[in-house]
Amino acid sequence: MDFEALDNGLRSVENPAVARSICARLGSGHVRDLLRRMMAVMPDPLTVDDRRAGFDWRFSVAQLEVSDTAVFDAPRRARAWFEAAIGDHLDLGRPERVSLVVDRKVVNRGRFKTPGRFATEVITRDVAPQLQIHYKSSKAKAYLKEGRALRVETTINNATDFGVPKTLNTENWGALRKVGAATNARFLAALGEGQGGLPDPATLESVVLPTTHDGQRAPGLRFGEPRTMALLASVAAFSHVVGGLTNKTLRAQMAVLWSPDYSQGQASYDLRRLRLKGFIERVAHTNTYRVTAHGRSMATFFTKLASRVVVPGLTELAALVRPPKATPQPVRDAWRAYDRTLDALVRKRLVA
Repeated sequence: MDFEALDNGLRSVENPAVARSICARLGSGHVRDLLRRMMAVMPDPLTVDDRRAGFDWRFSVAQLEVSDTAVFDAPRRARAWFEAAIGDHLDLGRPERVSLVVDRKVVNRGRFKTPGRFATEVITRDVAPQLQIHYKSSKAKAYLKEGRALRVETTINNATDFGVPKTLNTENWGALRKVGAATNARFLAALGEGQGGLPDPATLESVVLPTTHDGQRAPGLRFGEPRTMALLASVAAFSHVVGGLTNKTLRAQMAVLWSPDYSQGQASYDLRRLRLKGFIERVAHTNTYRVTAHGRSMATFFTKLASRVVVPGLTELAALVRPPKATPQPVRDAWRAYDRTLDALVRKRLVA
């Protein structure tokens, strides 16, 4: 079968279905066979006396990487799409870290190499943008492979981060591959969110107004209310893509976005109304939640609407009601009188 390599991936292949089948066949047995061949030429870590005493060892998974690569038909389209996606999420505070890794040595004026890893916010020819999500000792990242393919990969550095034993066997191998594939899929979905159309009026109404689901009343998520907006921004965050959303992780996000006094009871209340509204769903037999496609879409829409339309618009309106200092005093007095009258009229209408 003919194919063209893309670093450690496939740029093109004659028969994609066969290629997927071959990749899917890789299992723990293949890895164990490779390790046994290596151990045949390496010293045994246990002595004969150790063996007689009943000591033994088993292979374990120190690190597992699961990746998904989408090859674009033109490199310029790949870079344009990825950089647009990064820019689309920067003001939402969604990535835990957006790093543009400089692919060159940094040298100061004295021609001494400066140690360390550097990042910049300027996208240039020598910079490779990445989106990274860290969860305990594991992480997921998205970047461009050779400038033409979008690579999303989850690196599991500790299987117990996901409740899976480290022992290398068929069951644990399959569980870890499932974790990696599911994380990659959620990462891609979150990265591409916001590129679809606007939600319909009925959907918007079901979010902002109280509703009833299976006999349970779900309070509305009122747009503009500070706690609600912080809650929606938390749902739109990337940080829960890997490990999921819990009462503890929600409290940590809300402490930053809304109030440091956000309590465990408040988090339980908010998780309940998010679940009833279909924004999240519980992972079976756990207290962890996953954001649904509907929840991710609506949280992203409302957060963008607030940060890109409402807040800038109100700021501009506030600037309009403050006449420049050079304005003659009689005109400034008349403008303030008009502003006060308009405010009084609005308050009267709202009360009525």
